[in-house]
Amino acid sequence: MGGTGPCSQGCGTIFKITTNGTLSTLHSFHLADGGSPEGGLVQASDGNFYGTTYSGGPSNSNCDSGTCGTVFQMTPTGALTTLHTFNYTDGANPGVAPIQARDGNFYGTTLRGGGCTTFAGGCGTIFKITSTGTLTMLHNFVKTDGALPMRLVQHTNGIFYGPTDGGGANAYHACGGYCGTLFSLSVP
Repeated sequence: MGGTGPCSQGCGTIFKITTNGTLSTLHSFHLADGGSPEGGLVQASDGNFYGTTYSGGPSNSNCDSGTCGTVFQMTPTGALTTLHTFNYTDGANPGVAPIQARDGNFYGTTLRGGGCTTFAGGCGTIFKITSTGTLTMLHNFVKTDGALPMRLVQHTNGIFYGPTDGGGANAYHACGGYCGTLFSLSVP
């Protein structure tokens, strides 16, 4: 949180800090361009930074507080461009920064959204997005294969791997229902 946006405690900021401790705010979110940039940043091969906001973007009543989150690009000097605003159908509430894969595109997850109706708020998605903002949903979780997907990694063989925080085929009371999964995803 923090910053100057209309969120109750600020909508979050992106900052840089020098090795001698000089802090500079590069961008302060204002909800319309995103809010709660919880996932950190990844610097891509083009020199720009890419990240997600858990909330924010134009209002959509299908998401908590009416906002589903965004994917953004930021230059090293702080010029921010919103590449995509999630609309629940294609995902909602990305919790981590996307990764840049070997093909140069970015891959990430949303904790909620998609077509799953078993979990309140949806089971989450895996997406691919280009540096110009073309988003493709690659997988929509349906609870039995997982829910609430977390971070992705790409193996040297090109396959993506990651965990989910919920869902799975086996119910277990100690986990509050379902304990999660480990998944792999091959992208052609």
